[in-house]
Amino acid sequence: MNDLRGTGVAIEASWRRRLVRCYSKLLPWILLALMLTVGAQAVAHGENPYMTFAVLGGVYVLVEAGRWLPFLLGTPLIRSMLRTSVWSLVDLAVLLAGRRRLALRQEWYAHLAGENGHDPVTWPKVGEALGFVASAIRCRRSDVADAAWTPVEAVLKSRTLSNLFTLTPTALAALILFRHGGTIGLLGSAESVSAIYLMFYALVLAGRKYRDVKPPEPKARRAKE
Repeated sequence: MNDLRGTGVAIEASWRRRLVRCYSKLLPWILLALMLTVGAQAVAHGENPYMTFAVLGGVYVLVEAGRWLPFLLGTPLIRSMLRTSVWSLVDLAVLLAGRRRLALRQEWYAHLAGENGHDPVTWPKVGEALGFVASAIRCRRSDVADAAWTPVEAVLKSRTLSNLFTLTPTALAALILFRHGGTIGLLGSAESVSAIYLMFYALVLAGRKYRDVKPPEPKARRAKE
């Protein structure tokens, strides 16, 4: 009973494949006949048939492309182009990642080659290679961010530099106020000068907390301990 059922399923699948094959062969001719018929009717009614030809012709081209695309993707030329594209993307990713990460080349090559080392190059592997490029860009962006934070952390770790960072703009603001308004003007704007100092001091505290850095303890306190 099971054998008869399996035979029936196989026959049904075979007929279904034949119908799909016949449909795929007849569809371009159906579209061509439809294009000619609609175009002739448009001409008979005095309308412009070129738009109809363009739409149906575009559909016809898409159908033909869908029929030939699997064959074209399986040709040796396309496979060679895929392989070259994948390895080129990996090389680009390693170049973007920087000299410190040259070992990633062999790791990514081994990943794309698979367990046996000879996996065929497919479109999903192209996506994986693009993912490597995105990862390399993120790594380089992290490097740039770390390089940009290096002088900032030097200021945050040093009490002397932190004091210069807060006191220099405060002193400049006080000097400008003194030159324009004298002592009275400076005293009248004392709140503004204090606000400038507090703003830069708050930036230093926030930066230390964000980067998790602390300045060394003062010498007097260390000697007392």
